[in-house]
Amino acid sequence: MVTNAVVHSDSGCTPGGSVMVCLGVGGGLVHVEVIDDGSATSVPFIRAASADNDGGRGLFPVEVMAAGWGTHHDDEAGNAVARTAPFGST
Repeated sequence: MVTNAVVHSDSGCTPGGSVMVCLGVGGGLVHVEVIDDGSATSVPFIRAASADNDGGRGLFPVEVMAAGWGTHHDDEAGNAVARTAPFGST
């Protein structure tokens, strides 16, 4: 999630961009959240990966995790993928 945020969002492409990783544990739960700046110029899409190219494989697992974990957008904070689950589970 963090690598994708740095490589493919404004977080890693513009001066002052940021990626935040928030972790919290309490009451037997763990909360994980990755927040990036989003992109002003592009929309993510899954592309076909070829055998001779290193790229094109990262967005599929990001999409799967985002669908399972949940996402939200805040105009000030950016885009977030977050999950709260019992501590020790996946």
